[in-house]
Amino acid sequence: MARSVVARVILVGGVLFGSLSSMPALAQDDCAPIIQSLAATVLAGREVLPPLQARRFGTRAIYLLSRYGDLGDAEMDRLLSEAVEARVHGASDLQMAWLVHRGTADLSPEAMAAMVDTAMPSAMRALLLAGEAEAAMAAIAALPEGNRIPLGQMMVTVSFDQPDTVKAELGAVAAGQGLDWLGAGFAAAQEDPKAWSDHVKGMSAEEEDNLVSIWGWIPGLNGNPILARSTARQDAEAQSWREASGLVAWASARQPEISLITTFLNQTGAFGEAAAVAKRLLKRFDGDLSLTGPLDAGWLATLEAFDTQGFDADAIRSQFGSTTFGINRVGRENVGDILDWIVAVNALWPYLQGEGELPANPPDLLSSEFSDWDSWLALAGAVHEDTARAIADPSLDDLPILAEMLHAAGLREMLAGMLQAGPPTPESVALADDFAARIDRLCDAHLWHKGEAPLLGGQALYKFDGAED
Repeated sequence: MARSVVARVILVGGVLFGSLSSMPALAQDDCAPIIQSLAATVLAGREVLPPLQARRFGTRAIYLLSRYGDLGDAEMDRLLSEAVEARVHGASDLQMAWLVHRGTADLSPEAMAAMVDTAMPSAMRALLLAGEAEAAMAAIAALPEGNRIPLGQMMVTVSFDQPDTVKAELGAVAAGQGLDWLGAGFAAAQEDPKAWSDHVKGMSAEEEDNLVSIWGWIPGLNGNPILARSTARQDAEAQSWREASGLVAWASARQPEISLITTFLNQTGAFGEAAAVAKRLLKRFDGDLSLTGPLDAGWLATLEAFDTQGFDADAIRSQFGSTTFGINRVGRENVGDILDWIVAVNALWPYLQGEGELPANPPDLLSSEFSDWDSWLALAGAVHEDTARAIADPSLDDLPILAEMLHAAGLREMLAGMLQAGPPTPESVALADDFAARIDRLCDAHLWHKGEAPLLGGQALYKFDGAED
């Protein structure tokens, strides 16, 4: 599917070091070849996977090649057409966003109605920002009433990163199509809290309550108070709950990719502790943590904050149980596994950089479920002493651990080479797909979207606006 791309990939780039809580951005000269190599490994590898497995991979790789590679329009069209024909997950959304961006999409009323009704977020964003907002909203207005609100919420989601002036313009377009409730959503999404109060001024309590039931939590994502219905309790406990919910919403919106604390609050009701965790995270994201990611540093900071509130690693692991959030990280089955690996990598980071010794003891934030610390130490020692030998013909169990260690050591060109060297497997393709996306977060962060954790929950949003063609 991507042989012409694979043939062009040349691995270059130096060794880059950092720490998990303040991983440095990569220079563009280092970003492009590594991401190209990983994306090409995905596209070449998926061709030999069974069809059902192959459908999981390809769309994100094509998008990243378009952002970091030198794909011409014809080659991009070919890759996307093949991916859509192969029913690769998300390929239709990416293809339509690309066609709208290029100005070659079929935007007839019938095609527009079908595009909107299939709820493709990237295509929806492309329409809104390419001057097609009125037609898109007219398509929503023509749908049965019960189908409109989810699509309107998607419109607010995909445009959440836009300035207030754009949101106000979109709100006016919505009102012009008779979608007053959607206009309220664009008001709630603005950073200026007066946008909401101005929008509902003069409404009856019942009218405002109906809008609050749809959009009440949105202002919290910008750090504004969440909205309450006129019939909501006003006692001290209720006020504290709302304040905590607002803090949690704000902190969640600043966490890249996926947040843990909203789920924690919903499952436990421990609003005091959740608020304290949120405050700590907000300070970290105002300091050493990057809003664009990757996920790992934010989750490590979240685990540390929970620990200060009396919820240690075992308590958090018990809390989330078998939750996965749809994160596809090879060798890890659930959130608890992912957190343990993040903690282990962070503990080994200085040694892998050549700036310290092997840790004498397991890190405090490891859960008791993690029983592989000694084998991790052995692999870290092998990588440190002779990297090329350590990654030659790795076992299936060691492959994802070695990939994490190479990433931590800044040896990303060796990581890409290791995944490209072996025969394609579901594991190697998944690792290449994962690390291409994670390294994007250290570069131009094309996959980042403001408020993505609560708004998208891990769903990809492919954006072409504002990027070089």
